[in-house]
This record gives sequence, C-alpha cells and structure tokens, in this order.
Amino acid sequence: MSLYRLLLKSRYLINHRSNPSSSIVVSFHNVAQNPIESSSSSSPSQYEDDIPNPAFDNHFINPTTNTSTTTNSPLPPRQPHAPTNYYSNRPPPQSQPPDYNYSQGNYSSNTTGQSSWNNQNPPPPAPPRHYQNRPLQTQPQDNNYLGQQQSYSWNQSTTTQPPQYSNYNHGQSNNSWNQKPTQQPQYNNYSATTTAPEQNPIANNTPPQPESQPQLTNNHASPPPSPMRQYAFASAEEAAAERRQRKRRLRIEPPMYALRRDQPPPKRDPNAPRLPDSTSRLVGPRLNLHNRVQSLIRATDLDAAESLARKSVFSRHIPTVFTCNAIIAAMYRAKRYDDAVKLFDYFFKQNTIVPNIVSYNNLINTHCDEGRVDEALDVYKHILENAPFSPSPVTYRHLTKGLIDAGKIGDAVSLLREMLNKGFGADSLVYNNVIDGFLKLGDLEKANELFDDLKERCLVYDGVVNATYMDWWFNQGKEKEAMDSYRSLMDREFKMTPATCNVLLQTLLKHGRKREALELFDQMLDNHTPPNTQAVNSETFTIMVNECFKLGKLSEAIDTFKKVGTKINSKPFAMDVAGYNNIITRFCEHGVLAEAENFFEILTSKALTPDCATYRTLIDTYLKMERIDDALNMLNKMVDANLRVVANFGTRVFEELIKNGKASQCAQIMTKLGERDPKPDPPIYDAVIRGLCDVEAFDEARNIIDEMLRYHGGATPALREYVCEAFGKVGRGEEIEKQFTTNRSAQFNRPVNSQFNSQVNRPVNSQFNSQRESFDAVGEVLIFLLLVIPSIAGIDLLCS
Repeated sequence: MSLYRLLLKSRYLINHRSNPSSSIVVSFHNVAQNPIESSSSSSPSQYEDDIPNPAFDNHFINPTTNTSTTTNSPLPPRQPHAPTNYYSNRPPPQSQPPDYNYSQGNYSSNTTGQSSWNNQNPPPPAPPRHYQNRPLQTQPQDNNYLGQQQSYSWNQSTTTQPPQYSNYNHGQSNNSWNQKPTQQPQYNNYSATTTAPEQNPIANNTPPQPESQPQLTNNHASPPPSPMRQYAFASAEEAAAERRQRKRRLRIEPPMYALRRDQPPPKRDPNAPRLPDSTSRLVGPRLNLHNRVQSLIRATDLDAAESLARKSVFSRHIPTVFTCNAIIAAMYRAKRYDDAVKLFDYFFKQNTIVPNIVSYNNLINTHCDEGRVDEALDVYKHILENAPFSPSPVTYRHLTKGLIDAGKIGDAVSLLREMLNKGFGADSLVYNNVIDGFLKLGDLEKANELFDDLKERCLVYDGVVNATYMDWWFNQGKEKEAMDSYRSLMDREFKMTPATCNVLLQTLLKHGRKREALELFDQMLDNHTPPNTQAVNSETFTIMVNECFKLGKLSEAIDTFKKVGTKINSKPFAMDVAGYNNIITRFCEHGVLAEAENFFEILTSKALTPDCATYRTLIDTYLKMERIDDALNMLNKMVDANLRVVANFGTRVFEELIKNGKASQCAQIMTKLGERDPKPDPPIYDAVIRGLCDVEAFDEARNIIDEMLRYHGGATPALREYVCEAFGKVGRGEEIEKQFTTNRSAQFNRPVNSQFNSQVNRPVNSQFNSQRESFDAVGEVLIFLLLVIPSIAGIDLLCS
C-alpha cells in the first residue's frame, strides 16, 4: 500500500471517529485496475503537472480511485491561504497521463461515460502558477468551480460545503456547483469559457444523477495541498492598528543617536540659521532651573530670579529661551522696563541664546510702553531682515497700540495694511487699536470704515471692538447708541471667549449698566460646559465680586462667588487660587477676617495650594490688627509649605514679631528657613540679628550669626560693628570677635565648592582613564628611548 493511501485512510479514520453520526463512505474500489495504485509507490512525476487544488483541505479527493470524501469534521478548518506554485520553475513533464490527449485537447476515458472535453471546445491554457503574488480578497463571493480534474462519488446523507474559490472554468462541464461559503479566501477569476451555473447538489444534499453527471476517470493524482501560510494579523483592523502604533512609536521615540552615548549627535550645518529652542529642550536640569525661576517670580522676588537666571548662563546647562522670556515678562509686568531691556541684551546679544518671537514681542511692548516707538519699529525691522521666523499678530498689536499712543495713527494704518499684505489674517485686536485711535480723534466715519472692512474679512470677529464703540458712545453721553452696539453683538450669538466677555462686563459696570452685566454673567455661567466650552474664568468672578465689594454688598459678593449656571448642561466653575486670593484680599481690606479665614480653609481643603500672596495678605492683616500669635502661626505655615520669604516682606515681619516678644520663635523660623533652598537673603539675617541684639537674646543671635556666616560667607561691616558693640556691652565681645575670625579663616581654607572639587578629582570616564594610562606608558617608553639611544650611539662612536 502506498504512502499516499495510508495518509488518506488515516484522514478518513480521524474524521469518522470525530463525527461517527455522519454517514461517510469512502470508495476504495477498482484499486487493482488503477495503474497508479498497482505501483508500490506514487511517483511525483505522475502528477507534477497538475494544478494544486485549493479545495483539497475540506473536500478531500482520493487520487487512486477518483472518489471524493467530503467530511463533516469537527476539527477547526485550516487558515485561508493562497495556493503556492510548486512547479513554476520545473520543465514540462516528459510523460503525460494516459487519459488525457494533449494534442487533441480531450480526455480518452477508458470507462463508460462521455468526456467533458471535445475537439470543438479545446481546453484553455493552464492558469498562471504564481498564486502567491495574487492579492487575497477578504469578502467571499459567489464563485463556480468548473473543472474535470476529479470524478466524484456521492454516497452520504450529511455533507459539509467545500470552500469556494475563483472560477477555474476549463470548458463545458456537467460537473459543477454554485454555493456561498462563509469566510473563505477568494482568488482571481480564471475563466476561459462561460458556463451557466447549475444547481448545487451539495446545497440540496442530494447526490447527482448518473445521467446528468457522468463519471470521469482521472488516472493522475492531484498534487499535495500547498503549505499553510501564517498571517501576521487576523484582520485588516489589526493591521491598521499596528501601522498607527508604529507611526506613533516613531514620533515618540528619540532618534537613535540619542540612545547611543558613544556617538555624538549629527553636526549642524554652519551656514544654516540658528533656530530658537523648542519645548523638547525644557527637560532635566533646564526644567528644574525654569521652575526655580518661576517660583521666585511667583514670590515676587524678581531680584533673586534675575540673579539666578544670569548666573545660570555660565553653568553647564544654560537656560532655555522660555526661562529668559519668563523673567523679562515679569520685569515688564512690574514696570521695570530698563531691567527688561538689559536682560534682553544680556541673554540674546551678549550670550548665545537665540530669541524667539515671544522675546521680540516682550521687547517691543516694553519700548512702546516707555514711549520709544522708533526703537520698537527698529526691532520689527530686525525681525523681518534677520529672524528665521515671521512676526506674529501679537507683534502688530503691540506696535499699533504704541503708534496710536504716540499720536502716529497714519503709521498704524500703514502697519495694518502691511500686515494684511503679508498674508496675515484680519486680527480683531489690531483693528480695534486703530478704530480706538480714530474714535479718540472723533473720526467716526473712518472708524466705521475700518469696522466694515473687518466684518467683510471676518465672519466672526472679536466683540472687543463693540466694547470700544460702547465705551466711546457712553463717554459721548449717548447710551442708546452704546446699547444698540451691544445688542447688535449679542444678536449675532457669537461663541465669545471669557476674555471678550470680561471686557464687555467691565464696560457695562463702568457706566452703571449693572442689570445687563448680571444678565451677561448669568449667560456666561449657563454656557460654561467644560471641557467643551470654557465660558468663564477666575477673572470673570473677580470683576463681579469686586463690584459687589465696591457697593458694600458683602453677602452678595459671597453669593456671586459661589454662583453656578441654571441650565442642565452647565457645570460649576472650578475656582483657582487667583480667585480665592482676590476675595480673601477684599475681606481683609474690609476687616472681615472671619470670612477671609473661612475662604482660606476652603482653599486649603481643596486640591489647591495657597501661594505667597495668600499668606502675605493674611499675615499683614494679622499684624495690622495686632494678632501676633495668628501672624506667627501663619508664617510657620508659609515656611512649612516651602514658600519663598522675600527680603522686603521677611524683614518687616520679623522686626514686628521680635518687637512683640517673639524673638526665640523667630530664631527657630530662621533656622528652618536656612535648612531649605534657596537660603534666606542677607537683609533678612541682618534684620533678625539686629532685633535679637536689641532684645538681648544673644544666644539666639550667636546661632543665627553662625548660620549666616556658613551660608553666605560673611557679614557686612556695619552689621559686624553693631553686633560687636552689642556683645561688648555684656562682656562677650571677644567671643563674637573669635567667631567672626574663625569663620573667616575657615572660609579661606575651605574649598569653594566641595562638590565641584570632588567632580574635578573624580575620573569622568573610565575609558578616559585607561587612555590616559596608555598615554603615560607610551610617554615613559619615549623618554627611555630618548635617553638610551644617544648613549648607545656615543658608545659606538668611542669603539670605532
């Protein structure tokens, strides 16, 4: 028995055991008459020219007896795969199967029955054998498999439907079926002649009649089934998800040179313009530096922030442009315009930091507020000529406002036209500046002309322009025209930002239209549906609360602060620290400390942290009302929160506390401040030490002097003289002199920075150390040769 028959029989036994209820009959008759079966083994040459049968998996064919075995196996079906061409590179067979006449194009069957091939319908050429290059179709289609490669013997009651593939229509045939598979791979349509599909005998579960379905003899066996191709993805959705994940990974992962520490990054083109820092540079030590500067700015300690930013330029990690912009903008907000200009020159002209458009906008705004419009225009020209970026709409806002304030409205209009010619969109705030300039000059016609131009260019414009018209009409005493302008804006139903609505609120409240302001405020609360729509902010509540305090309605101010929208979709506003600081400050100004403390407790109970302004307001109020213990407790909370105590505030508070008998508590707070970074400023130490000497707390003063000398390295001559005189009055002058001298000698003998020295003495890289050792060895060899070779040469000369 051949190996192929053993495989067939084992397949039959497995299927029969797995589903014994189904009637499965496999015909093994005519074995002796079959020439293939008579041989001991089936040679591949007997069927090497056959086309691989894709339906071989489920509709199993016995090649030796021309009978079909259709199983209803419970085993899972094979994965769909494209047929593989096994013989695409083989030469044509030398011997053809005996039952097929290739010259005549028909079968010469040795059994009774008509052949499906005849001379009138020659067989089409075999389909191409490179099946693996054909794309698979994911959706099943109605296909007919018309071919006479096998003969079928139907003898079963329950059959499973074989998989359907593409049309292999090799001519007129009575042996066909037409049925819909569930999920099977579809291949290309290879149809030489068109035949009408007949009724599917499998779908009807009835065997075909011998009259209409003659048996065909196929004495050459089919090739083995093609190997199963494994798919990487089960569906197209998984493949698309993998592509998206790969693209996301390529965007997120750093470049390869960043992972290879031994290779330097690619060299920058020296001719390419230097670009400003991106946000990706704000990481690691640079981010820590930025946060420290920002904390000092929030604590209003601008001098310390400026000093830290200036010193960091000479460090290993220079500050980014964002840190420089933060300190420059803080100087501008504090109206320290000269310091802002000096910092710009220091960072971007004297050093290698590249400014961005925000840096130039800060400088232009500073020059305009100082009245130096010509210098601001020079900066604008410098951006156009040298900067690797274009001006922003904010640039034109600052310039137009500065030109109008300087009385150069013609230049402002020219600048507006230049902005439009450069391709920028019509910015409402730039138009608003020019319109406001014409309204102040009384030229309503020109202002209306610009407003019409803005409405033609922008379907949705900023309502600040209407607020400008309203303010001008109110100042002219024409309330009707002012309210008409307001209603025309509200009728458009623009989705306005909180900044725009806040300007409208301020204009209405400024001119006594409180009812309309309350209606607008309620409308903003109703439209507040975060995260989709942010209709209000803390400044909105600040405007309304301050109006209530201005009118002396404290209870109404509390209700306004807690007010929410009435619509179903509206959500309450999550108040931030700035809103709480404002209402606490207003209550402290009116002397209602109970309500201020209540709101402070609410602030601390939420996921918010009070800032320096909150603590300073309460401490100053406590000291003003002579509640020394409450002020001391609040100062302790401020220090525990690791907030910065600036020099002017700390000096004043510590002096008041020491005068009121809290010297020892102040010494403890100073010790606590010295344990944190940044250290207290020298003026605070000076005030505390003088206060302790005045109340004769010399032990606490000596400890604070030791801390000051240890952290800051010395004391001013005035403070040293004052302390020595105070200690000398009680007979402890030599003691304090010795302390100053000891600390000074230790200061000179001690290294400036032990950490720096340890970094200098510590090997930077073991590879560098090994190279240095090898260089030392080579140097020793060279010195030896230089000393030995001349002596040898001299000996040779003497011997000669």
